Amino acid sequence: MQRVSRTHHFLAIANGIFRALKEERKTELQLHAAHTRIKKLRRHCKVLDAKSATGATGTADAFLALARSDCLELCTNIYTTFPREVRDTIYGYITSCENVIIDCVCYGVICYSEHCSKELCFDPSEDTTDHWWKPEHVGAAMVRELGENFYRSSCFVVQGDIAALGPFRATDQWNLGFPPVDFVSKIEVKINCQDYKFKLVDRTHIDPAADQHLSRKKARMLNEKNMRINATQKSLLVNLESLFGFRAGTKITIKLVSEHPKKYSALEQQEWMSHNVVPVILPVLTRLKATGCRVRILLSVEICWRTDTFATTWDQTCLEAITKEFWEVCDKKITRTSS
Repeated sequence: MQRVSRTHHFLAIANGIFRALKEERKTELQLHAAHTRIKKLRRHCKVLDAKSATGATGTADAFLALARSDCLELCTNIYTTFPREVRDTIYGYITSCENVIIDCVCYGVICYSEHCSKELCFDPSEDTTDHWWKPEHVGAAMVRELGENFYRSSCFVVQGDIAALGPFRATDQWNLGFPPVDFVSKIEVKINCQDYKFKLVDRTHIDPAADQHLSRKKARMLNEKNMRINATQKSLLVNLESLFGFRAGTKITIKLVSEHPKKYSALEQQEWMSHNVVPVILPVLTRLKATGCRVRILLSVEICWRTDTFATTWDQTCLEAITKEFWEVCDKKITRTSS
């Protein structure tokens, strides 16, 4: 009786194991079938993606063709309906960049907006070119007028290598049909005074009353600090020759920048530039004025989070007059501060 009971027990266990193995095999088959379906679905998904991409490309091409056609029609109507004065106003909303930085690199000249890192793209062969520079969108005549307006309305700022003005001025690198020099109206050249060595000039002709603002000892200390790069005054004058060649009426600003230690006030640094740097570049301004260009000097000092700048009047090339004008402005600032 006991043996029969044991047999039944083993049979029950064996039967349970068999059912478990059968269920496991069934689950394995279902899992394999699920993986097979997943693979088929993935292949089908890839096919659908390819079809979708083809359709999207076709849709984008159709939309681009429609946009190009509508844009060209609109621009043609504007060009034939409105006079040039109105068209220039419209162009101003498109091309107005205020200050445009000029940078000379190994493959040409790059221009970019001072307040935007985006490069100004004009080359029609580039995919990144804005559509308003493409004749197929706005017409060849409007592209030319846009270019003319861009050069006339922007102030081109040279920071660093002044020699970049040469290729910029003479090269129609964006195939607009004319060199920039034909229309450029405003140029600014930035000169960091710490890039050159300037000797302390004789200041005996300066009004002694003005000397109270900057002692001769401090002036010498400023001059001694001005030795970061041993570039000569002659090299500066050679670089400034790149300013010659613009058409008469072009406004040319030479911005002198001082970045001395904070212990020197803005007034002290500006006074230093007015008596040590301005006399060096003044003959260049006189010659530029003789060519018909309009010229001025800026004395700029950056202190903490603010910038103090003194600007001469346009076409002022007399050192005595500039000095007098500088101290008149300084006296007004000192009076306002003390009051």
